[in-house]
Amino acid sequence: MQSPIDLMIQVLNCQKGERIPFCPAIYEHKGFLIGKSPSEICRDPELLYQGLKKEWEIYRPDFLTVGVDVYNVEAEAVGCDVIYFDNSDDVPGVEKPIIANVDELAALSVPDPKTDGRMPIYLEAAARLHQELGDQVIVRGAISGPLSMASELVGAENFIVLTLKDPPFVRALLKFTSQCAAAFGKAFVEIGVDPIIFDSRAMPPLCSPSVFKDMVAPAYAAHLTPVLKAAGAKHIPLIIGGDTTAIVDDLIATGCTQLLCDFEGDRDTFMAASLEHGIPFRVNVDPRLLHLGPVEKIKDFTMTILNQCWGHPGFILGTGVAAYDCPIEHLMAVKQCLDADYKNYVPKTSAPIPSDTAGAIVADAAPSYDANLDPLLRAIADYIEEGEAEPVPALVQQALEAGIDAVEIVNTAMIPALGVIGDQFSRGEIFVPEMLISARAMKAGMAVVRPVLVQTGAKPIGEVLIGTVKGDIHDIGKNLVGMMLEGAGFAVTDLGVNVAIETFVEEAQRTGVRIIGMSALLTTTMNNMKLVVQAFEAAGLRDQVQVLVGGAPVTQEFCDQVGADFYGETAGETVHVARQALARLRERGVLEAA
Repeated sequence: MQSPIDLMIQVLNCQKGERIPFCPAIYEHKGFLIGKSPSEICRDPELLYQGLKKEWEIYRPDFLTVGVDVYNVEAEAVGCDVIYFDNSDDVPGVEKPIIANVDELAALSVPDPKTDGRMPIYLEAAARLHQELGDQVIVRGAISGPLSMASELVGAENFIVLTLKDPPFVRALLKFTSQCAAAFGKAFVEIGVDPIIFDSRAMPPLCSPSVFKDMVAPAYAAHLTPVLKAAGAKHIPLIIGGDTTAIVDDLIATGCTQLLCDFEGDRDTFMAASLEHGIPFRVNVDPRLLHLGPVEKIKDFTMTILNQCWGHPGFILGTGVAAYDCPIEHLMAVKQCLDADYKNYVPKTSAPIPSDTAGAIVADAAPSYDANLDPLLRAIADYIEEGEAEPVPALVQQALEAGIDAVEIVNTAMIPALGVIGDQFSRGEIFVPEMLISARAMKAGMAVVRPVLVQTGAKPIGEVLIGTVKGDIHDIGKNLVGMMLEGAGFAVTDLGVNVAIETFVEEAQRTGVRIIGMSALLTTTMNNMKLVVQAFEAAGLRDQVQVLVGGAPVTQEFCDQVGADFYGETAGETVHVARQALARLRERGVLEAA
């Protein structure tokens, strides 16, 4: 049997090996294996080394990645503060952005990996591991991709908006973050370890395909991959989660030498592109399934992948990120499939839906406006659709002064405009950046009309508490949902990010709000949603609230498993289910009828 290192060298050169490589995504899970938290192992080279050794001993993967909180390291070295969770299994995260414009960017310096931040910790662990195991298994050093690091420096939501509003600044920022990644990557190469790039903030729909093509891929090709190759890097995998089928050609244009087809991607498209360009590709098992199980479903999903992809000479079997406390037997179930008869396997579940047909179910007819809508109101709607926030407040004020009722402004111009945008997003015609700037334009108009609504006694149609669950400090989706709910007439109380389980219950008790919305971006934090539901049960409030859940890793199946009431796949859909939740509470007599 080929050793892991001999096998990977062969497959990375798109030559068929004696078996299919097994490459699970294990980062914070390293801490679980040695009884330490992610915050402990990511700041101690000895603990990091021990976690990697234990990963090798238990799983015998075909490569090892030296990384834990991979999106924080370079940003912290540049000057960002990182929140650590010493007494929990939550993953550290950048606390807040540190720059907002070109002048502040110019004041930053590319960090020195040998001295700055926690970079030396990772280099030390990588060097030690490579020295001890380098003749048996490939060791890789994790570096943050340019877009993901840029999002940390300016804030994820701000970065998304800047891609539309200030492309020159974005290009300058991506050049800088590419240089930071190159410096860290070169330091790994110097100790005999190839880098592996993680850039999942670049996934659609967070990053539109046009932005990736015009801004992100050129930054890689000009400032990152050539530098790493010149330093001696032999193989440079690029890891971008989500369904990246639409940008597969641009992924190749980055100059990286290994692709990732995440569990949502179109495997046939990736296989064809991989063969055409002679580069390997990895396919991931769904991380939600990996964590929740059961084993039978994990094996079916894995066997389906193997059955489809085994003949490709550059195929690598991987997994989505294993949660901190992912059951060891779940990961081993994936590996065990490599010894099964996958060539003749008949899948029990259907293959992933290709990206061009995987959008949300939408109505046949797109939302529209009243044919007799006042021209002033139509102008407000048009600016909201276009994401042009600056003219909206003045136009709303002009409409009020012209005697147009505040409720009419909201109901006939602002809410329909967001309905149009939500429909376009559902159809895959626009992406998160366009949604965000339109929501911000609506919010600018609401700032003018809301005081008038209060003065006239107009009440919101309902109230919602929203927050990102404990251990998760991502807020793009939550913020977008909040703005969409406000635009639809709800009063929204935003609890922020990293919201403690008991805080959801306490705030519901204090405010009397009975619709609770929870968001999570990480598979490692989504399980806290179940704990919140259980906390409402323990407080005797479960039958008095409606719980809404959403976020990238969340599904309807997960919603059902944790006992939540509604799942919102998109911000627009969340508005729809919030109305359903409101109606249900009124039917039960928990809230008064309108």
